[in-house]
Amino acid sequence: MKTKNKKSSQATILRLKAEQKLARKQKNNKSSTPEADMLRLVHELEVHQIELEMQNEELFIAKEKSELGEQKYTELYDFAPSGYLTLSKTGEITELNFASAKLLNKDRSRLINANFACFISLNTRSNFDQFLKDVFTSKIKQSCEIVLESKNDLPIYVNIEGIADQRNNFCLLTLIDISTAKLAQIHLLEKKRKIEEQAENYKSLFNSIRDAILVADTERNIIDCNTAFCSLFGYSKEDIIGKKTSVFYENETQFIELGQVLESNYNESKSFLHTLNYKKKNNDIFPGETGVYYLKNNEGSILGFVGLIRDITQRQKAEIELLNARKKAEESDRLKSAFLANMSHEIRTPMNGILGFSRLLKNPHLTGKEQQRYIEVIEKSGDRLLNIINNLLDVSKIEAGLMKTNLKTVNINEAIDYVYSFFKHEIENKGMTFTLNNTLPSEGLFIKSDHEKIYAILINLIKNAIKYSDEGGIELGVSLKTSKMKSDIEFFVKDTGIGISKNKQHTIFDRFIQADIADESARQGAGLGLSIAKTYVEMLGGNIYLESQEGFGSIFYFTLPYNGQEDNLAKKINKKPGDKTNTYTHNLKILIVEDDPVSEMLISIIIKSITPKVIIARNGLEAINICKNDPEIDLVLMDIKMPEINGYEATRQIRQFNKDLIIIAQSAFGLNGDPEKALAVGCDDYIKKPLNKKLLLTMIEKHFNK
Repeated sequence: MKTKNKKSSQATILRLKAEQKLARKQKNNKSSTPEADMLRLVHELEVHQIELEMQNEELFIAKEKSELGEQKYTELYDFAPSGYLTLSKTGEITELNFASAKLLNKDRSRLINANFACFISLNTRSNFDQFLKDVFTSKIKQSCEIVLESKNDLPIYVNIEGIADQRNNFCLLTLIDISTAKLAQIHLLEKKRKIEEQAENYKSLFNSIRDAILVADTERNIIDCNTAFCSLFGYSKEDIIGKKTSVFYENETQFIELGQVLESNYNESKSFLHTLNYKKKNNDIFPGETGVYYLKNNEGSILGFVGLIRDITQRQKAEIELLNARKKAEESDRLKSAFLANMSHEIRTPMNGILGFSRLLKNPHLTGKEQQRYIEVIEKSGDRLLNIINNLLDVSKIEAGLMKTNLKTVNINEAIDYVYSFFKHEIENKGMTFTLNNTLPSEGLFIKSDHEKIYAILINLIKNAIKYSDEGGIELGVSLKTSKMKSDIEFFVKDTGIGISKNKQHTIFDRFIQADIADESARQGAGLGLSIAKTYVEMLGGNIYLESQEGFGSIFYFTLPYNGQEDNLAKKINKKPGDKTNTYTHNLKILIVEDDPVSEMLISIIIKSITPKVIIARNGLEAINICKNDPEIDLVLMDIKMPEINGYEATRQIRQFNKDLIIIAQSAFGLNGDPEKALAVGCDDYIKKPLNKKLLLTMIEKHFNK
């Protein structure tokens, strides 16, 4: 309707303008009349009125168009998929659309005048602050990425673009939700990280495997290898990648043979083991056990091979050693069987002598000479049996780890003289000579060592010499060997016996072995003495070795370390037992503490040969009370194992009120470290059962004739 009115007004105006033009022409041609002027004026007024109407119409249409455009703009702004909002310079929201309100998860009306930064995650708030600053200081559009807070704890990633108005009073921001793309990107990055991590783990695992690993293609060109492979063959990884595997074989034939084995297994693609010789970079050859595995793709086609190579040099050596050990074990079983047979003989023989001649002594018609001869047989048989038992006990303690050293100051001169005096009579009675070769200083040589073990070493070596010698002589020697590096005391025992063959010398110090154990010439004994001597020497820090020639005798040497320090601690030299003068008298009062009647009888008989003043106690409690009530007691012979109170505790209590009383412990134990325990609780000395009269009297003399 408005368009039609507009067209009608325009036609009327055109008609009126035409009439005005005609009227002006007439005026120019004719003289003017009042009617004509009036008509002309009327026409002008009509045209002017129509023009005003047309202007009003145009203004109305323009306003209508403006309102329609504003409505469309508002609809586009409010319902746009992207977020739009307007911020002041201080960051307050002055206007926003529904998409922005949805992103901020708030009602639109409640967001007006709210500070937009409050909805941004702390991690990206500093980014936004810098962005807003750049928007108001720059003439060009700015952008940044932020994370909005979310109620469901899922981050909302938003890309922001913004520009300030020309007057720089506010800025218009465009918000685009990029969460889906961002999360997908993060997921891809995480997946990539995991893949890289798995690849790194695989690489670490690949290189941490101790066996050498080689990866090759179907043409047997090297693709990859691990660190163990490079270490085994002596190549760097760069040296071998791309080369043929033939470089690692001892010869071309082996390379061809393995290739044939690979081809024969193509169809079934089974892994297999193969042993061949490999060649290192330095051309060293070694035996290797190889496990070969086929590499396939998803379709089952073979892509290459993986070889696991293990150096079996040590295994082959171990197999040889195991074979040798088996032979040695079989030999050891043979020797042990022979030893058990020998032990049965060695124990039964002296027992037969002891029991047999003990029964013969019951005969009342024996002459005195016959009695002495029978008693001598019993004594020798008892000594032989005791020696076997002592050796077995010592070996048991050694194997159980109970054998300890008791280090004290030892006078070597005194020890060597004592051993020489102890065996001199026995060796000479056998028709042999016994000489002493001592080059040590006459005033004595002192070391820190275990005198009991030194005695045991010397005794075992001399007994061994006596056993394997029937004529000639035995020499005992000691000297001091010095060098720039160290000083040692060297002992030796030389005999003129049967000697030891070369093939037996390396086993002579093994337990249960005699040089002639399998022969008819085997001598009495268990084959333990030299083994015990070797163990003791090594416990004391020394070495033992021998020189021997079959049929011409043997020389056994052993050394003990010497540093000279003990000479300054022990200037006082005890007199040798053979040089002592028996000065103790019948006034010596002795307490025998013993619960076994037989042992008590034996000790009493031995002691009464030197003094009649003997008191008997049956247990440790009686001994304590007797010592308290009789201060004149000079010596206590204390048994270790007793009822009521044992010898250890009795000694400990006696020492509480008498520090000077001489106490000698006596025990039949052999596995519990009794000497050390006895000395620790306060005993002055220790002697083993069965008691040796000479040894006991010498020990008493040592303590009372100083």
